[in-house]
Amino acid sequence: ARKLRRGGVNLLAGRALMLNMESLSFGEMGSQFDFEFSLEWGLLPFVQNDRKNAAGILSAYVNTYLKEEIREEGIVRSLPPFVRFLSVAGLLNGQAVNAQNIASEAAVPRSSVDVYFSILLDTLIGHFLPAYQPRLKVRERTHPKFYWFDAGVARASAGLLGDPADRSWKGFALETLVFHELRV
Repeated sequence: ARKLRRGGVNLLAGRALMLNMESLSFGEMGSQFDFEFSLEWGLLPFVQNDRKNAAGILSAYVNTYLKEEIREEGIVRSLPPFVRFLSVAGLLNGQAVNAQNIASEAAVPRSSVDVYFSILLDTLIGHFLPAYQPRLKVRERTHPKFYWFDAGVARASAGLLGDPADRSWKGFALETLVFHELRV
């Protein structure tokens, strides 16, 4: 999608419907929806259909899709800084984004953080939720929150699949599930 947009290709605007494939939703799962499992492992169809191999599927998804796809597309010049960024961004799922703090945690330049987030947005891996700002004063400005498209993928990216999900993680995962349901 990024290459097409840069190349100025006619994407059939106005002549075609734009449909995005998302993770499963509560409505699609119906009675098979398991709230606790979904908080911890997400809503990817393969994960929901093969629950005993959820950790392996999510790990493969992050390693194959996110890292290899980004590498093959040549979107980033050097993959190790992007992988460090993914780990930090996974930990911050559902939290306010402070790009300077993320840059220092991931040991990447501040300008790279903006580029990396734009990659995640363009590849539909995540979405920003702007902060509500009525009668904004300059010093009261708040940062938007960044939500991964799936809580399980965020957990895998953060490298937390081997650890049980704690209450804090489940709270942000709940926000991610609610945001996902509102989007779909």
